[in-house]
Formats: sequence, C-alpha cells, structure tokens
Amino acid sequence: MIEPIREPQLFSLIARYLGVDYLYTEAHPVLFPLEPDRSSTETDLEGLRPLPETWRTQLREAILDLDVGAINGVIDQISDSYPQLARRLRRHVEDFEYSTILAALALDN
Repeated sequence: MIEPIREPQLFSLIARYLGVDYLYTEAHPVLFPLEPDRSSTETDLEGLRPLPETWRTQLREAILDLDVGAINGVIDQISDSYPQLARRLRRHVEDFEYSTILAALALDN
C-alpha cells in the first residue's frame, strides 16, 4: 500500500483480508443551527445582567483561560443567589458552549 493511505483503499483492504462487510447509511441533515441564535442567547442568559461585575469578570476570564475549575467555582458562587441561572450556565458549560456565555456577557457591555 502506498502512502498517503486513502480511506476507500484502507476499508477495501480491511474488507478483503478480514471479511468485513460495511453497511452505509445516508447522511442525516443537521437539525439545529450551527451558530447560536442571538435571540435565544439573550433570553436564556438574560439573568447575567444583574450579576455583580466581579462575578461577570471572573466568569469571562475563566472562560477565556478555559479553566473549567474556575468556571465551575464562579457558577457555584452564582448558584447561591441565582440557582436557575446557575443551572442554565452549567448546561452551557457541559455542552462546551463557552461562546454562548461570552456572547451573553458581551451583550451588557
């Protein structure tokens, strides 16, 4: 086999030498937007507006540093006073939607 190896050739050799049969399916269309809808960001995280500036700054810096421990620490602080907002923030963090949180933080500036 000559490098670079191309996928069709590789799969063909695997099928021939190992007796593997492949089942192919059609690609499914994307059912959700690739870019977050700005209006849903505003309504979902509009509770960021009343947060103290220190929390907002800490959250922004933690996200920009990709420091998950610091992000969760700020959310823990927020959860004492704003439990619903903290749950929404955690959901965005769990889904790696840091840009959505940053966009919501930027809306108030």
